[in-house]
Amino acid sequence: MKVTMFATLTEQEDGYDGTIEITREDVPDLQTLAHAVTDFTVAVGFCYVKAVGYECKNGEMIWGDL
Repeated sequence: MKVTMFATLTEQEDGYDGTIEITREDVPDLQTLAHAVTDFTVAVGFCYVKAVGYECKNGEMIWGDL
């Protein structure tokens, strides 16, 4: 699966006018998706984020810190 995340930033709210786009061509599992979301989260300014995770229905946690 191909995943693209896109954000628009403004000078007033973000200190920067522009856009950020991250695309991952091959996202075969939740860990890879979570890693891409982590990268995007950091790119839009939340530089203190280490990992993004998903909780599955069975209670298992999948984290994006490869």
